[in-house]
Amino acid sequence: MGAAAPTQESEFYLGTKALYVSLAECGESRWLVLVPPLFEELPRTRKLLVNAARKFAAAGFNVVRFDYYGTGLSEGRCEDFSPAQAMQDLEAVVTFCRERAARQVSLLGLRYGAYLAAQAAVRSQYRQVILWEPVIDPAAYVMEFIKSTAVDQIMTFGEVRFSPSELLEKLGREGRILVNGYALSTAAVDELRQARALGRGDCEKLALVFWRRSTVVKTPFLAELKPIVCTNVKVAWDHIKFLEHEAKELVDTTLGLLARQ
Repeated sequence: MGAAAPTQESEFYLGTKALYVSLAECGESRWLVLVPPLFEELPRTRKLLVNAARKFAAAGFNVVRFDYYGTGLSEGRCEDFSPAQAMQDLEAVVTFCRERAARQVSLLGLRYGAYLAAQAAVRSQYRQVILWEPVIDPAAYVMEFIKSTAVDQIMTFGEVRFSPSELLEKLGREGRILVNGYALSTAAVDELRQARALGRGDCEKLALVFWRRSTVVKTPFLAELKPIVCTNVKVAWDHIKFLEHEAKELVDTTLGLLARQ
């Protein structure tokens, strides 16, 4: 890759849903959309994605970051989020890129964003689709967050007042529940619980990057696809609650993948 033009950064709201978008633009025709994670993984990895976007822009990509409707800096309430809406948000962002004469659009998804990017790859043609530590099974993923509320209850009340099953019953009665400080609607939880897990066919043509070998071991087809496993990524806690703000190995690995085509 040759030297890119100086990067210009801008922030704006896109479309009738007023999606928050951040654009690091270098004047090239190659575009990279960063598809974000959900829940507390979103704010805890935002600085990593900001820094990564700047590195990708310096390497010659116009880089777009965005927040789903109802999350982050986008309009809407937490309970307005839904997986179906999130896919529409991603499609709106990609359309924006193509309207800016994007010759090539690539996707880089993190966690749930990686699941969404894999789903989007089936719908449309992208130059590259790269998945960082993807959520493989959304049903198991959302249940992990619901179960984690037990820890929050112990810290707040000194005891577990609502079990996961009782929380789901509460969701059915009231139409929303709080999970790690985020309000989730019945529709969102139902969509996540009914979503199809990724299979080999979804991933075999995509670039997979992991930093937890346990994820690969637990999902046999992933090992067969021989994903890249980064070994120097600093992570706090078992799930992706925090990543170091300067994840050089992840960025360098991704730039290598983007340069292959």
